[in-house]
Amino acid sequence: MRKSILSKIYTIAITVAFVFGQIAILASKGATTTGAVLVLVGVLLAFIVAPMAHEAGHVVFAKLAKMQIQYVKFFCFSTQRVGGKYALTLINPFLADQTQVIPTCGGNMQKRAEKYTVGGLVFSGILVLLLAVCTIVFSVLQIENALTLGMIPYSAYLFFLNAAPFEYADGKTDCAVYSGLKRGDERAKTMLSFMEIQGRLFEDTRYSEISEELFNFPVLAEDEPMFLIGWDLKYRRALDEWDLEKAAACMKRMSQAESYFTAAEREKFAAELTYLHALSGNFDAANACSKYCEEFLKGDTPTAKRILATVAFCANRQEDAEILKQSGLSLLENMEIYGEKKLEESLLGRINFDDLHTLKKENDYERTNN
Repeated sequence: MRKSILSKIYTIAITVAFVFGQIAILASKGATTTGAVLVLVGVLLAFIVAPMAHEAGHVVFAKLAKMQIQYVKFFCFSTQRVGGKYALTLINPFLADQTQVIPTCGGNMQKRAEKYTVGGLVFSGILVLLLAVCTIVFSVLQIENALTLGMIPYSAYLFFLNAAPFEYADGKTDCAVYSGLKRGDERAKTMLSFMEIQGRLFEDTRYSEISEELFNFPVLAEDEPMFLIGWDLKYRRALDEWDLEKAAACMKRMSQAESYFTAAEREKFAAELTYLHALSGNFDAANACSKYCEEFLKGDTPTAKRILATVAFCANRQEDAEILKQSGLSLLENMEIYGEKKLEESLLGRINFDDLHTLKKENDYERTNN
């Protein structure tokens, strides 16, 4: 509670400093039309350049820490890695800026995570310093410095916002994440476990080959973003071990956080639920779930083809199942993460194999006798 109050006081203080600083600069440079316009242009540029520099810091340091960039959002721009390529799109500028990465190998994860975390602060600090130096140099050389001066308040605001170890409504600051990693708190340890699993999956390891100890996460609240990540990793490990009872238990646990899902997470969840219902022979439930993930199942991905092929096979549409299965297998080459590729290859391979046949026969027998 005390830390929450401190974070609010701190946020208010730097916001007031930003506003009054910007007003003071506009007042000092607004004597001329040119000066006023340059200050306002500087403010607008800062709203773009400052978050871009911050996220660029995360990107550069992530690369140095052997991590692959999956998603970056700053101001009204976002780029996402799809099929080995990056697609640039426009996005709501009021959404939180962020960078999402995946480690490309395991080992020394804490140091690598620390490096990635401080990247944004480093680049934000460099930007503020560079603007200050340019402003001073322009002043000495008697060159108009209203543009760089106008960019300083917001750039400094963004730096100081992340330089304090607080947690805001849209997540932890870089300093808070770094402090947690240094202290080794439970949430930081959990995040490092996730990153270690992802690094090994990317490198050369299957889910079922990773030590179960890494999957023993502490209890997390349903509204915690890591809650869904953790149970999804457990679910995929259960599938790789072909333990459908455990997989269903993981899905049930994830469903308790459904109110916190994003639209994309809800679709992905519904798709996997469709898969499990088809395997159990509950086609009414499978059909009901499929309505919530129609766009996902239309995608040209091995996962979508695997789910559709399994539904077709369990519904005695073997010809459709084989076509969808072969389509899924042909798409595996587009998957970059070794562990994910092997999981989908294994699940696609089970279609028409004895173990899935056995499961199907058991379901057929139960339906006949009920």
